[in-house]
Amino acid sequence: MTRAGKRVVKVNPAGTSQHCAICLNRVPKELSDRWHKCSCGASMPRDLNSGILIKKVGLGVRLTIKRESRKSREEKPTL
Repeated sequence: MTRAGKRVVKVNPAGTSQHCAICLNRVPKELSDRWHKCSCGASMPRDLNSGILIKKVGLGVRLTIKRESRKSREEKPTL
């Protein structure tokens, strides 16, 4: 959709407070938790984290983390 010459992307905000906007890892929280703190070092108000993540999703960042498969770990030579 385009408005005033700009692209508008609808983003479903559901679950955005349960992921880190920096590293995209899942960080479960209760509704009463108002602060986001992740093992990657990100620490910010929960709503700010959600806002940053919603913007990233709107710009096309996927909420998936590519994890190394077991097979590829076995193929790597150990030094």
